[in-house]
Order: sequence, then structure tokens, then C-alpha cells
Amino acid sequence: MGCVASKLDINDVHPNIFAVNNVDDMGTKLSSGQLEITETDLILYQKGKQPVRWPLKYLKRYGIFKFH
Repeated sequence: MGCVASKLDINDVHPNIFAVNNVDDMGTKLSSGQLEITETDLILYQKGKQPVRWPLKYLKRYGIFKFH
């Protein structure tokens, strides 16, 4: 159901698209956009720019460490 005053979130319509902000080292917002996760890619959409695509198979798996 939901609140009458609530607005539709992009994830309600497109569950694989997320609003993102690019920030500098001080946390100052530089730009915003939308990040789409597909079966094979991450795609960054920003107004006035061509989408940037990263194939998932080439992204390094951060946060997963195996010690032998």
C-alpha cells in the first residue's frame, strides 16, 4: 500500500537501477546518475553523457580474501 504522499521510487519500476552520487575524498558531491546492473554489465548513466559500461567479468572482487 504506502503513504498517499510518497513518491514512486525508481526501484519500484526498475529493480536493477539505483540512484548514485559521485563524491570526492571530502564527501562533496561531484555528480549524480543511475547505475544499472545487468546479467553481464554495470552501466552508469549520467545526463548529457554517453553511458559508461563495465563488463562484470572484468571487475575485481573486492572484499573477498583467501589466505592460504
